[in-house]
This record gives sequence, structure tokens and C-alpha cells, in this order.
Amino acid sequence: MAKQYNKGVNLRRFWVEDYVLRKVLSSVNMPSDGKLGPNWVGPFKLTRDDLQGAYYLETMKRGKIPKAWNVTNIRKLYF
Repeated sequence: MAKQYNKGVNLRRFWVEDYVLRKVLSSVNMPSDGKLGPNWVGPFKLTRDDLQGAYYLETMKRGKIPKAWNVTNIRKLYF
């Protein structure tokens, strides 16, 4: 069963210095936005990773975000 499951899993890997978007979590979302609020915010720059799927971000103005973000909550930004 594990072999069959692993066929459909796509590994998502980001590199340091990549630009990404961060998912807006429901606890952070503004209640006044409703369902039409943004789902993704950014851009952010990846500063480092811990090689287990967690990434550290910084804003475009070089403001570091102290929380690590899981790979499921970020996506690559293409310019």
C-alpha cells in the first residue's frame, strides 16, 4: 500500500532565495473580509530551511518572520 501511495505523491522543494506566497490561515484572516478575502499573501523570500519541510521567511523589506512555515502552507511565486 505504501508503494502505491508514494507513486502519487509529488515532492515539493524550495531553495533559499526563492520567492513564495504564504497561505492566509483562518485565525489570521480579517473577519471583515469574509469569503472574498485573499487566500495567499506575499511575496516573501526564503531565508533558510531545516530540510524537513519547514521554511523560514522574510518580507521584502528584510523583516524576518520568527515562525517557521510548513511546505504545505507556501507556494512558489513566479514573476
